[in-house]
Amino acid sequence: MVAGFFDFESEARLAVARLREEDILSTITHSIIATTLPLGSGAIRLQVLEKDLPAACRILAEMNRNRQVEVANLYHDPDEEDISFLRELDASQRKSTFFWMLAALFLIVFLILRLAYGVNHFMTI
Repeated sequence: MVAGFFDFESEARLAVARLREEDILSTITHSIIATTLPLGSGAIRLQVLEKDLPAACRILAEMNRNRQVEVANLYHDPDEEDISFLRELDASQRKSTFFWMLAALFLIVFLILRLAYGVNHFMTI
């Protein structure tokens, strides 16, 4: 019996591993087709025995809820701590950029002087 459909083989394999923890035998099918032609249509099937179908569906639903909570926690509006961190990051990047620009400018001036006065004359200065 098909207990679930997946777009990615990695998600299906995680579900198989989770079901094994509960002593539910399961397997995935159509993974070669889905990875060869990734259409994102839920082509990978997770299959279990008919007697294990209710428990497997419950576990898969729990996994899906947990994943939705994790995804929701990834995105949030910036707060004062985030804003101050971004300001500090921007300031440190500006300092680094200023240093490298100053070093490049010094090198360019050195090369121009060396070309303008020649190697021998420049070395005597």
